[in-house]
Amino acid sequence: MSVKHVTGHAAFAGDLRIPGLLHVRIVRSPHPHARVASVDASAARALPGVVAVLTHENVPEAPPARPERPTLERTVRFAGDRVAVVAAEDLELAQHASEAVRVEYEVLPAILDAEQALRPDAPAVREGVPGESPNLAARVEVALGDADRGLAAAERVLEATYRVSAAPASPIEPHLAITWLDEDRRLVVRTSTESPFRVRRGLAERLHIPAARILVVQSQVGGGFGGKSEVVAEDVCALVTLHTGRPARLAFSWEEELTAAPARPAQTVRVRAGLRDRRLVALELRVLADVGAYPAESESLLHGAARDSLSLYRVPDLRFLGEAVLTHHPPTGPLRGQGALPALFALESLLDEVAALFREDPIELRGRHLATAEDVGRVAAALGRAGPAATVAAAEMMAAGARPIGWSRRWKTAAQAGPRRRGLGMALVRQAVMGERGSASVRIREDGSFNLFVGASAAGTGAEAAFAAAAAAALGVPQGRVVPAAADTDSAPLDPGIASPMLYLTGRAVQKAAERTRAQILEAGARSLGEDPRDVVAEGGEVRARDGRAVAYAALASDAFAASTPIGATAVETAEEAPPAGAAAFAEVEVDVETGEVRVLRVVLALDGGPLEDPRLAEVQVEGDALRALGHALSGRMAFAPDGRPLFRSLRDSPLPTAADAPEVRTLFVPADGPPTPFGARPLGEVAATGPVLAIANAVANAIGARLRELPLLPERVREAAAEAGRATP
Repeated sequence: MSVKHVTGHAAFAGDLRIPGLLHVRIVRSPHPHARVASVDASAARALPGVVAVLTHENVPEAPPARPERPTLERTVRFAGDRVAVVAAEDLELAQHASEAVRVEYEVLPAILDAEQALRPDAPAVREGVPGESPNLAARVEVALGDADRGLAAAERVLEATYRVSAAPASPIEPHLAITWLDEDRRLVVRTSTESPFRVRRGLAERLHIPAARILVVQSQVGGGFGGKSEVVAEDVCALVTLHTGRPARLAFSWEEELTAAPARPAQTVRVRAGLRDRRLVALELRVLADVGAYPAESESLLHGAARDSLSLYRVPDLRFLGEAVLTHHPPTGPLRGQGALPALFALESLLDEVAALFREDPIELRGRHLATAEDVGRVAAALGRAGPAATVAAAEMMAAGARPIGWSRRWKTAAQAGPRRRGLGMALVRQAVMGERGSASVRIREDGSFNLFVGASAAGTGAEAAFAAAAAAALGVPQGRVVPAAADTDSAPLDPGIASPMLYLTGRAVQKAAERTRAQILEAGARSLGEDPRDVVAEGGEVRARDGRAVAYAALASDAFAASTPIGATAVETAEEAPPAGAAAFAEVEVDVETGEVRVLRVVLALDGGPLEDPRLAEVQVEGDALRALGHALSGRMAFAPDGRPLFRSLRDSPLPTAADAPEVRTLFVPADGPPTPFGARPLGEVAATGPVLAIANAVANAIGARLRELPLLPERVREAAAEAGRATP
C-alpha cells in the first residue's frame, strides 16, 4: 500500500476538475427490445444550458455482427439500453433535459429465456450473427472417454440441475469517465477502468478513430472485479467531446450501475454423475449461460468453466457442453471468480451428495478422486489450450484448512435441536490462466533510480507496491528507488488489464524485465571496472568487484545515456507457463430454519502457493474477496419482471455485505511447486472469490439437512428447503 492510499491523496477519475466541463446523462429504453421510431428533443434543446442532444444519427453505424455494444443505435436490445445522450452545463440540468426527451418506440418481441433463445425459430437478438443458431454466442464441447458408456455401466446415476442468478459487480465507485481534446486535438480519456488498452481499442472501433489519436489514462480504480474491463461509459462521453469540442463527464448513478453495467451472466448447469464401486466413473456437465444482448468474452467464460471444473478430479469418462446464448437481458462481462462458479457449484454440491450417499467424509471422497498432472493435461489438450499440465496442492490445502475450522465437529450437526443450526462445509476450486499476457518495462534514470511501466496498475489491490518491490528485489536497490508510473496507453507497454490472473502475469513480466535490466547493469559495471561480468555483483545501487572497487548505478546510467545505449528492458509473460491457482475453502454457518437467515461465522481459505516473503497484501485481498463471496452466496442477484424490466434499482434492493456481516477469515498458504514469481505468488483473487461461495452452500446443506440448488441462498429458499426436509421447528 502506497503513501497516497494511506493518506487519502490517491486521485480517482472523478476527482479531476476541468474548466468548461459538460455533464452527460443518457436517455435509456424502458423496453427490452424495440426500434426507435422517433426522438423529439426539442423541449430538451430549448432549455438554457443544454449544449447537445445526440442520437444514433450522430454515430457511425457499426457492423451488425460486432459483439460489443454500439454507442447508439436505432434498435435497443435490453431495458436500459441507450437511446440518446444529453450534455449540459450542470448535472441537474442534464438530468432534467434527459427526462424532457420524448421517444416513440416500435416494441418488438423480446427473448428473455435462454432455452427459448436456442430454438431454431427464435427471433434473432442480434442481426447478422453467424452460426447454427442466430442467438448462440459461443459453444464449447469437451469429451474425454465415453460419458454415455460410463453412465450406462454405472451402478447408480445421480442427476440434478443447479442455477446461479445474474449478479451485478457493484463496485464502490460506479463507472465514470472524463474526456477532452488536448492541444494536438487528440482524444484524452480519463476513466475508472481496469483495462485502459481495451478501452482504447474499443473507442477506436466504435467511433472510427485511429488508436494513435486516443490516449486513455487509468486513474485509481474504486473496485472493478472484472466489471470495468470493457467500454461502458467512455464512448458516450467521447462522443459528446467529439461533437462539441468540449470536455465531458459521465458518472453512472447506482440505478445505472445495477441495470446497465456488465453483470455476471445467469447460468443453468445440468449434471449427471455415474457411480460404481464407490467411485465417480462418469460425469456430464451441461452449462447454459444467458449472456444478455451484449456479451463480453463468452467463449473464454465457457473455456474457463470447462477447464477448471474438469481438472480437479479424476473421472475416466467426461463430457462438458457449454453454450452461451444471447437474450434481451442487460450486458454481461467477466466478473472476478464468477465464470466457473456455476459449474463448480454444481460439481462441489454433487460431491457432497455422493459423500453422504457413501457415508464418507467429503474430504476423503475428494482425496480419492484428485486429478493427476496427466488428467489435467488431457483436459487442456481437449480444449486446445496450451499451458502446464500442473495440478494444485489439493490434499495439502484440505488438510491445512480442516484443522482450524474444526472439521471433526461436522458429524455432530445431525443431533441439533431448536431453530438455530450450525453447519460446516468445504469445497475445492482451481483457476487456470488462459490465453492472456502481461507486460512491463523497466528503465534506469540518470540518478540510478528506475521507472517501472506497466499497463496494470492503480487497481487499489496493492499491485503497484508489489510490482515495485519485485522490481527492486531483482535490481538490487531499495523499493523507494523504483518509481511505478501511472498507467496510460502512451507510456505503458500493451497489457490486457488488472484482472487477478493478468496481475500475476504482469508480476512475472516485471520480474523478467528487472532481471534483464540488472544483467545490462552487470555488463556495464564489469566493463567500467575491467572485470568479467561473472566476477561482479549488483546490490545496494552499485556494481562491485571482488577487490572492493565499485561503480554506482548513477554513473553507469550517465555513461549509457552518453553512449546512446540507455539501460532498460521490456518483457512479456504469456499464460503458457503459468501454473493454476487453487484453494480449499471452509465455512461455518448458523442457520435459523424458521426465518431462513444464514449467518456466516467463519471462513478458512487454504491457498496453493502465495506471497511467501510478505503475505500481508494477499491476506487483505483474500479477506475482501471472502466478504464479496458472502454477497454472492446469500444475496447477490439481479431480478427482472416478466416483461424484462429490471426490478432492482438501488442498493436497498440488492444489498451488499458490510463490515457488520464480515465473518472471521483465516488465510493459509500451502507451499506449491511451479515457476518462480514475485514473492512466490499465484493469482489468488479468482479462487478466493469463488471458494467461499461453494463452501457456504455446502455448510448450509449440512446445517439444515437439505440441498439448495440455486444461488443465492435467499432466506425464503433456505426456509422452504428446511421445511421440506422436516427439520423446521413448529
